[in-house]
Formats: sequence, structure tokens, C-alpha cells
Amino acid sequence: MAETEQGRAEPSRATSPSPERPSELPARSWFGALARSVRGIREKNLTDWAAALTYYAVLAMFPALIVFVALVGVFGQYPQTTDAILRIVGKLGPKSAVNTFRQPITSVVRNKSGAVALLSVGLVGALWSASGYVGAFMRASNAIYEVPEGRRFYRLRPLQLLVTLVMVLLAAIIGLSVVATGPLARDIGHELHLGSTALTIWDIAKWPVLFVLVVTMFSILYYTFATTDSGGSRPAGLWPWWCGSWLREGSRSMWRTSVRTTRRMGRSAP
Repeated sequence: MAETEQGRAEPSRATSPSPERPSELPARSWFGALARSVRGIREKNLTDWAAALTYYAVLAMFPALIVFVALVGVFGQYPQTTDAILRIVGKLGPKSAVNTFRQPITSVVRNKSGAVALLSVGLVGALWSASGYVGAFMRASNAIYEVPEGRRFYRLRPLQLLVTLVMVLLAAIIGLSVVATGPLARDIGHELHLGSTALTIWDIAKWPVLFVLVVTMFSILYYTFATTDSGGSRPAGLWPWWCGSWLREGSRSMWRTSVRTTRRMGRSAP
């Protein structure tokens, strides 16, 4: 009799529908997932790992500034580069800022050999600090997935340096793109003799490009260093595809909006 009841219960359990999307989950499942997430954050010390990543990210900013100043000295021309930078600084800040930056910028642009040495020191410092961030991300990923690092040092270290170099380049592009907005973008465009059309295209295309670059950075980090067990997949590396779908729809919406705005401006023009 018990076997008969068990046999009846098994088909009903097998035929029970399972949720196919998050909206179909009951409220009790959401509370359970939230409780497990809080417990996992506490047990795996995620706040400590977040603090370590923040520390290395802040540490990498100062060598990056040195690299920027050195690049101005290596590729800049006196007095054109100096005057252009000081005009931009004067438009963004008080006149005292121009007097403060005039002597350092002039010295860097005039002294090419010193700028090359400064560039070398800045690059080494930037790569070292950024390599610390990549290494901390790797250790944090292994701790979260509870998987020991199985790759050899002679394979892991060159890969870490290569990824670090790519991260530094992408972070530099993202930083310059975020800063070059609004009045600063107009001032830079004026110094480079760019028209209003180029600035309008930059204002529209900047944010989708930044989104793609950020997704690319985290995709590279997750795919390269978020190791799982042998033969397993990287579930964290699937999120960029979801972000990509949102980016595609957002780009379409921005394009339609820009087309409609252009048509309205054309109709209202005399």
C-alpha cells in the first residue's frame, strides 16, 4: 500500500511545472534567495574582497596620472600644447589654477628626456598597481567559487600581465571619455578644430561605447580568472550577453530619437 502511494506521488512530483522565468517564482523563493545571498556574503567575506579591490583601484589612479602627464610631455609641442591645456584649465577653473599648472606643464613639455623617464616610471607603476587589482580579482573569484587555483605560475603570470595591459588601456579610454563631456568636450573640440556635428555625434555615441568597454573589461576578467571545476562553465561570464541585448535595444531607441529630433528640427527650420 505504501509502495502504491509512493508510486502515485512520484509522477505528480515529476509532472509539476517548474518556473521558467524569475517572474514565475513565488515570493517565498525570493526571500530564500535573499537570505542565502546575505549568508554567502558573510561567510565568504565579500566585503573584505571588495575593500581589497577598491584599494588596488585607487592605487592605480596615481600612476595613471603620471602616465598622462608624461604623454603630454612626449608628444606635446611648445607652446601650442601648453597654451591649449592652460586655456582649457582657465575655462574650467579660476585663474589661480592656470598660474599653478603653468610652470609644471611648461617644464614637462620642454624637457623631452625627462618626460620619457617619467613615462617609463609611470607605466611601470601603473602596470604594477593594476596587476595587483587583477591578482586580487583572481583570488576573490576563486574564493567565491570555492575552487583552488590550479594553473602554474609560469602560465598564470604572463596571462595576468597581458590582461593587466589590456585593462589599463581600456580604463584609460573610459576615463578620458567620462571626463571629456559637457563644456570640457566643447573646449577640446574647439582646440582640435572639430565642428558641432562631431561633438553631437560624440555626445550620442559616447555612452553606448562606454557601456561596451565596461562590459568588455569585466567579460575578460571573468572569462580569464573566474575559474571553476575542470570541464565546468563560467556562469558569471554569461551576463555580458544579457547586457548586450539591453545595449542593442537602447541603441535602437537612441537612433530613433535622434532621427525624430532631426526631422523636427528640419521641419521647424525656415
